[in-house]
Amino acid sequence: MESLKKYKRKAVLLGTLAVFLLVFGFTKSGRWSLEILDRVLLDAFSPVQSVLTRAGQGIAQTGETIIHLPSLYKENKGLKKEVAKLEDENRKLNTIIGQTDYLRSAAEAKQSSDYKLVEARVIGKDPSNYFSYFQIDKGLKSGIKKNATVLVGVDDPQGIIAQGLVGRVMEVGDNWAKVGAIINEDQAVAFKNIRNQEGGILKGTGRASLRGHSYDNYADIVLGDRLISSGIGDLYKGDLYLGTVTKVKRDEEKMIQEVWLKPSVNFKKIYQVFVVVD
Repeated sequence: MESLKKYKRKAVLLGTLAVFLLVFGFTKSGRWSLEILDRVLLDAFSPVQSVLTRAGQGIAQTGETIIHLPSLYKENKGLKKEVAKLEDENRKLNTIIGQTDYLRSAAEAKQSSDYKLVEARVIGKDPSNYFSYFQIDKGLKSGIKKNATVLVGVDDPQGIIAQGLVGRVMEVGDNWAKVGAIINEDQAVAFKNIRNQEGGILKGTGRASLRGHSYDNYADIVLGDRLISSGIGDLYKGDLYLGTVTKVKRDEEKMIQEVWLKPSVNFKKIYQVFVVVD
């Protein structure tokens, strides 16, 4: 019984103290005391609260990501397909652009030619990097004969569409023919200089170049001169554009003037050709 009375006295005492602190806290001086207590408590618990807040946010974001994972995977797969489609369209567009310029040159060359031409498409080539030997889809039934001259439309350095010499027909069947290009080492073509009619002989090097010599050891041939076929020897038709001189060297011992030529024809890119049939 005595203990119960002591407990009641303590409760009353604590209640009174609580009321006193509450009243005191709203006084001017008490406000400052409570503010100090607030700051102490905030300083003590704010780091813990910050960690807990970040942890909660991270858990929430992770949960949201997991929930949306299937849709994100589907969206990523769709984007990959779209990128692949755009890349394919870009490749096709570049091919079309390249062929457009090529075909434009071919059309203009055909219109300006004095020869009777048969248009043929390239359907096969040798395994080298160049179109040294290649097969076309026209033959005897189209009037094509062995040794017939083969040409394409090219742009010369002055921007004029010219008929560029490719080579000649080596073999021919009813609906096909095999063409040997002038860049082959076993091919030779007589040339003349457009600027002054100086002449000579050029041979293939097996690469995208020709090398030969002028008839006159002191012929006036310089870098940048444009050479055309002369028609001498009846192997190739005359006045077909061969290319541009890239090097000239006089060999006094051999008494010759050597000439190097960059062909007008791009022997790495031939889509179609024209064969002279008259």
